[in-house]
Amino acid sequence: NGLGSPANATEGGASSAANGEPTTSAFVLVGGTPAFGETSADGATPTAVSLGIPSGPTVKTTLRLDWTNLPPISPLARRIDASQSRCPGDVTADGVGTGADANFTFLSSRFKNRQGLGSAFHTFAQRMCYALEVGALMRIEGMWKWADYSGTCPSIGKRQSSGDDPFRCYFGEHVGGSRCGNVNWSVVEKAPPPHRYGTCPSIQNLEVGGSSIEQYMSAAMEWLFQSVNPTVIAEAERQLADVFPHGAPHPDDLITVHIRRGDKVVSEMPFQSIDKYVNATKRLVATRPEERSDMPVHVYIASMDQEVLDEFREAAPEEWVIHKASNDIVTATNVTGEADAFIVLDWMSGGHGLQSLGALLVEFQANRYVLTTRSNWSRLLNELRSNIIDPRCGGCTRMVDICYGQWPIMGPDGRIHYATGAQLFNGTEWVIPAKC
Repeated sequence: NGLGSPANATEGGASSAANGEPTTSAFVLVGGTPAFGETSADGATPTAVSLGIPSGPTVKTTLRLDWTNLPPISPLARRIDASQSRCPGDVTADGVGTGADANFTFLSSRFKNRQGLGSAFHTFAQRMCYALEVGALMRIEGMWKWADYSGTCPSIGKRQSSGDDPFRCYFGEHVGGSRCGNVNWSVVEKAPPPHRYGTCPSIQNLEVGGSSIEQYMSAAMEWLFQSVNPTVIAEAERQLADVFPHGAPHPDDLITVHIRRGDKVVSEMPFQSIDKYVNATKRLVATRPEERSDMPVHVYIASMDQEVLDEFREAAPEEWVIHKASNDIVTATNVTGEADAFIVLDWMSGGHGLQSLGALLVEFQANRYVLTTRSNWSRLLNELRSNIIDPRCGGCTRMVDICYGQWPIMGPDGRIHYATGAQLFNGTEWVIPAKC
């Protein structure tokens, strides 16, 4: 379960004797039920509960979920889906819609050139919150550097003049008003949405029965990822076969570790030693179901930093099996395709947008995650973990956050706080997040 669920567990590291605040060894452990699911009658492979994620050892290079068909489950995601399904009526002789909404409003937004992929998703989600507040349809227009126009969606790139939403490159017809049929969006009256927080007070406001920013973002990502382009799934399964040529491990034996350094350390996040990642991984290993406790531990490293793989291997127990992404994936620091190349999550290229989203789906083969939510990519992982994976496996996942970074934070007064040290609602009480 994600933050805001009563099932969450929060733990802190050693406290400072001077002020009682957590030291840099603090961490947050979040998860649902400790067991993956129920055990079959013959005592063999555990079986998933709830909505049916396969729980047995993966022997084929296929993803555990059908990412083309994941209808929203949470009430807020369903509300977003209904709002984003609104359509205009007949707008002009050149653009004909299938709806007849006399109060239809269309909001158009564009992305900054240097915005990372995770940041782009969260920026879109915040603007969509305003659209939800005012009952409007939110669309992206213009060229998007992460869209793979040369391979995945060349037709969308060629039709920008008609207002095609670049999100259609990677997602289904639920985005960009595509459910409305043949609409020439370039002739539909539109307005730009604001990007600041606080523009959707009836939605992001715990005081009036709404959601926290974190809960809203989780629902927004649940909505966005309800249907992923089959090309992205094919890329993910290609990577899955390269990373696990003998079949993927059982989800309870696999831990995804996202290590974010690079420019993030300089500008937004304190440096996190590799020992913190290894220790967090050990804590997750200890939460595996008893029937899996004697099975090998597999760790999948997701990072844009080439050096962290060797660091992690040196610090990890020898018996752990460490995996990296496909050797033929080009990275920001290694553009020659050398044997030790592994996935980059925040580089700017359409082709790398496809590769990054493929890697994202591979990362969800695990039930356990080590994240640093100061990173937009880690937050995206946690949002999809809590709202897509967990509800479909009976609360099977666990997450350790070694550097909490939801920003801004909504306080107990319902107001949005931008300063560090603001209180966070963890589902049962208001607490100050552990420092990292």
